[in-house]
Amino acid sequence: MAKAKHRTTPSERNITVGTAHYPALHSRDCGDREVPYIRLRGHWLRRAGFPPNGRIRVSVRDGCLVMTCEVPPPAKTRRR
Repeated sequence: MAKAKHRTTPSERNITVGTAHYPALHSRDCGDREVPYIRLRGHWLRRAGFPPNGRIRVSVRDGCLVMTCEVPPPAKTRRR
């Protein structure tokens, strides 16, 4: 049986920053450029208020990313 993953608290996750590659901009550049890459997925995102196909706002501060779910405006209904 597989071991359960250890979580510090239900509201925290430990995530590794990976590496992705951007193609070279000019022919004189030698090779791709490495860029940091973060992938988030899982049922916990929905439980935290981030539904599939939802929009998020990411605020960047020194050593901190703050993600906020953007609530779509209410649908307009036609009056008769």
